[in-house]
Order: sequence, then structure tokens, then C-alpha cells
Amino acid sequence: MLKKIFSYAGKYKRNGYTAVILILLSVLSEITAFYLVYCIIKELISGLSAFNSVSIYIVGIFIAYLLKSTLFSFGLDQSHVFAFNTLCNIRKALAKKLKKMPLGTITNKGAGMYRQNFVDDIESIELLLAHAFPEGLPYVISSISVYVVLFIVDVRLGLLSLVTIPIAVVAMVGMVKDGVEQSKQYRNSLIKLNKSIVEYVSGMEVVKIFNKTSISNKKIDDSISEYKEFTKKWYKVNFNYMAVFQSVLPSTIAFMLPVGMMMVLNNTMELSTLLFGIILALSISTPLLKIMNFVPMMYNVVKKIEKLEVEFDEAELVENPRDKDIVSTKIDFEQVTFAYDKVRVIDNMTFTINEGEKIGIVGESGSGKSTIGRLIMHYWDVNNGAIKLGGIDIREISLTKLMENISYVSQDNFLFNISIKENLLIAKSDATEDEIVAACKAASCHDVIMSLSNGYNTNVGDSGNKLSGGERQRITIARAILKDTNIVILDEATSFTDAKNDALINKAIRNLTKDKTVITVAHKLSSVSNSDKIMLIDKGRLIDFAPHDELLNNDIYKNLWERYNMTLDYRFKVREV
Repeated sequence: MLKKIFSYAGKYKRNGYTAVILILLSVLSEITAFYLVYCIIKELISGLSAFNSVSIYIVGIFIAYLLKSTLFSFGLDQSHVFAFNTLCNIRKALAKKLKKMPLGTITNKGAGMYRQNFVDDIESIELLLAHAFPEGLPYVISSISVYVVLFIVDVRLGLLSLVTIPIAVVAMVGMVKDGVEQSKQYRNSLIKLNKSIVEYVSGMEVVKIFNKTSISNKKIDDSISEYKEFTKKWYKVNFNYMAVFQSVLPSTIAFMLPVGMMMVLNNTMELSTLLFGIILALSISTPLLKIMNFVPMMYNVVKKIEKLEVEFDEAELVENPRDKDIVSTKIDFEQVTFAYDKVRVIDNMTFTINEGEKIGIVGESGSGKSTIGRLIMHYWDVNNGAIKLGGIDIREISLTKLMENISYVSQDNFLFNISIKENLLIAKSDATEDEIVAACKAASCHDVIMSLSNGYNTNVGDSGNKLSGGERQRITIARAILKDTNIVILDEATSFTDAKNDALINKAIRNLTKDKTVITVAHKLSSVSNSDKIMLIDKGRLIDFAPHDELLNNDIYKNLWERYNMTLDYRFKVREV
């Protein structure tokens, strides 16, 4: 995945390489400063030191540290240019990937998950690109270089400098081994806490109405306490290992100094050689800590990268556009089978909807009614069979061309947080003022819009929350009227409207569907009883396909019709006490 991530850097890859070189030079500058300190000590010990020579070394140390800071600063600047542009390209690639994925898969996963992918998971890679790669690699190179020099100077000093590494590695292995399980519990408790918070806020109205604050508070309090305990437990496990690790690893002179002094006293090593070794050992402590500090951080980054890999490897929608013109709105299902999450939703379904027909789709909840409409819009690829529009398999039609021929209106009447006019122009970007007004009049919402403070320039708020449900519904119908396609799919578009809005919306729908091929998915059987034909769906199977009068001979449909009529006569009876 690291190679894949770097492939998104494009022209900014050179900034990454520049960052590595600059930070490497910065590290080498610091090591040079340590070497110059050794030179001063050597001069002083030899008794041959002169003020001028020592002064030169001091100036050299100053320049070395100035270079260290300057080069490191420029290196980090280059690494962040590299990182942020790479992250930008990854986000663009993921957005491009989403355009190729089945819309049904995207909507079922939900906006929250993709928000986490786009923001949190990709942002976490910044640590890898801006720090771990440009800083870690130079520190590795410089550490290896120092160890090589130590072995060249004196093999014994080289071996002594390595003594702390096995101890530090044991601490690191222990931290990883014991911490992985704790981190899993920590992450699970964090997920549980997030869910509890969402439930707590979402259910606040119900909690207050039924005065059940104690139950609600207990649940979120338990989640917070569990999160706190797992967090403390995880940190407690990590802290002991980290304390050993960070105190032992840089302490290379703890073994080198006493053993080296013994060798100097026994005349088996020159004092200058020992001093040089000690200076090198001190210079290596910072690079080693920098390298090892990135190791635990990378665990979470790797996990998030794995999640992103899943998204990038997600199956794409099959498209093989041949740019054929769609000359007919005839729709054919030919032995179509479709399963979602291994659950069969549509089972070997075959039917034809002729051009200009008004078709209703009814059935029990979960029978697959809405799925039919969404398959026509190529939300997913079918598992078997084919769906054809005007005799052309929809997999051979680009989504752009397919959507140019279909309008879709559902009960989920989404509006963007922009003005009413801008929401309408989504359907037809070059629509004139007259066309917009005509569409809104046809949808019975023009007068409502003109009564608002800014008319068509009124901002509708998040998801249109500044408007009532009926107003939002009529504006989405106006948008579909403005689009003016030959096929209209209505997915329970009037399910939750009140009596007043129902009449207005039905009028708007009649204007929308005039002289078009119409597919209406409905719970209210009265809204499809006048259709040319009605599909009766049961557990993903097409049970019958006939006009309303003929379907009344079908026991399943007759039962649905009778139950629907019973709801029309349902009344509350209030008895005085």
C-alpha cells in the first residue's frame, strides 16, 4: 500500500525526495557538531590547543547547528508540501472511485463512513508522509552510518554501543504484544462510546417525553466509564514498556564509558579513541529515539490504510458505453437476479414495461419493490440476467446518458444547503427564469416560494430543513419537471404527506408524469390503482402483472387491498370518563 500511496504524489514526489535529502543533511550536521566537540576535547587533552584552532571549532559547531535547524526546517516544509498534495490526490482518486462504484453500495454504507475515509483515515496518512518517511529514513541512514564508523574506529566500541538495542527491542516487543489486545478493547470501547453519544443526542426528545433520563444517562455513563478504564489500562501497559525503552535505548555510553575507561587504564585503547566513541554514541541517541517513536504510531496508520485499501478495491459498476442514442423508453427485465450482502432481493424476474405505460409496483415491506426502480437506474449491477432500455443493456449505457433519460423522486427529498434556485438548476443548469417558474407552478410550489423572504434566492438550510416536508417534496418534483425526462420513477413519493400537501403533491406528480413512462413504487394502493398495470411483488418474485381489476382475483393483492381500505376507515374513539 505504501507504494500505492506514493504513486499518488505525482509531480510532488520530488518534494518528498528533497525532504529526505535535506533532513539527512540536517542529521549529519548535528553529528558533525559532535565530531567538532571531540576535536576540541582532543586538542585540550593533547595540550597543544591554541585559541585560534579552538575558536574555529566553536564557529564550526555554531554553523553545524545553524545548518541543522535550517535544513530540518526546509526539509519539513518540503515534506508537508509532498504530504498534503499527496493526500489531496488520494482524496481526488477516492472521489473518482466513488463515481465508478454502485450508487446503492454508497448509499447503504452511509455518509458517515465515507466522511471518516475522506477526512480521518486519509488525514492519518499525513504522519507517514510528512514525518515518518522523510524523517525516519534519514535517521535510519545516519544511525547505520554512526554504527559503521564506531566499528571502524574500534570493534569493541561498536559492540558496546549495540548492548542497549536488544534490551530496548525486548521492551518494544512486549509493548506491541501486550498493547495490541488492549488497543482492540480500547477501539471497541471508543466505538461503543460514539454510538452511545449519537443515540443519546438523537433520542433526547423521546427521553424527555417519557421521562427516562435515568436509563439514558446510565447507558452513556457506562460507556464513558468503560472507555476511561480501557484507556487507562492501555496506557498503563504501554507506559512501563515505553519508560524502559526510552531510557535504555539512548544510554549507549552506560556500557561504553566504564568498559572503555578500563581499556584505557589497561593501555589497550587510546583515550582519544574512547572519547570519539562516546561522542558518536551521544550523537546516535536522538536518531534512534526518533526512529522508534514512529513505530507505535504506525500501527494505527497501517490499520487505516488497510481500510482505505478495501475502498479502493471495491467492485466498480460495469459500464461499457457505446454512445448509442436511447430511442425508446421500453424497459425489459430478462431473468434478472440480484442479491445484496448475499441476501437475494430479486429472484429471476422477467417483465416488460412498454413506452408510455404507467406502472405501479406493490407488495409487502422488504419484498424488493424499491430495488426494481433502483436497478433500472443502475444503482447496482445485477448478478444474473439483463436490464434493457430501448433494447440496449444498461451496462452498455453511460450513467450520464442513462440519468439524462430518467427522473427519480423519492420520499427522501434531499435539498442542498444552497438557494432554491440553485437546487432547481441542478436539474438543468441552463434553465431560464421562465422555465424555473413554470416548473414550480406545475409543482404547486411557486406561491410558497414567492412568500419567502428572498423568493427563489432563499437558502433552504441543511438538507432543506428551513422548509416543511411538503414544501421540500414539491420543490424536488419541480426539479424533476425541469429535468423533463421520458422516464419517471416515483419511489413512495407521497408516503408521509398530510391531506393538504397530498392533494398538491398529487397534482404536481400528474404534471410531472404526463405523457411519460412512469414507474410508481407505493404503499398507498390508491396511488397506483389507476395505473395501466400493477406489479405484485412478494419476496423478490413477480407474482402477477395486470391492471387493478384483474389483480383483485389474486388472493395476495386482494388481501393488501382490503387491509389498505381498512386503514382508510380507521378512527380513534374518545370515551369520556
